Amino acid sequence: ARGDLDATSPFEFLTCLSPEANDLRASVMLANDKIFNEENKHEYSTACELVVLAQVNAEVIWVQVGQPGLFLLRKGSPPLPLGTHLDLALDVHPIDTPADSPLPASLLGLHKTSNFSVHSISAQKNDKILLTTRTYMPAKFYSLNESTWNLDGLVQTLSHENTDNPCR
Repeated sequence: ARGDLDATSPFEFLTCLSPEANDLRASVMLANDKIFNEENKHEYSTACELVVLAQVNAEVIWVQVGQPGLFLLRKGSPPLPLGTHLDLALDVHPIDTPADSPLPASLLGLHKTSNFSVHSISAQKNDKILLTTRTYMPAKFYSLNESTWNLDGLVQTLSHENTDNPCR
């Protein structure tokens, strides 16, 4: 069945994506259809933010709708944003009033179609992916190195007030 790429999916096969990335894309589209048709067709009752990750050999694939943000932690590099989505906190909170928590801007299942992103990278040995649900990342986060990529180091960095940005 893999030979006939369009026969295994109700959605068009995108040649710019690997077969596995196309499978994840189709799965998210089916989930959106199901949530919309069963829960939200006449009035909104259910929606969700979503990140789906898969690894096939060295390829790491993800599909994302809204939060959480994804960051690549790779030896020799600062944390690299892979997938970040702005939330509504940026629109509804003044710059000098920090938001208590992120407010979703992109949700799966609210509309007949969904605006999501599909990406992939070639993973290297010892790469890590960090998922965070935050409106703002402290500037110090982007200067972390592999010695602080442990749970204690990340929690310390993310939980302390960022004096450079009043919107922690």
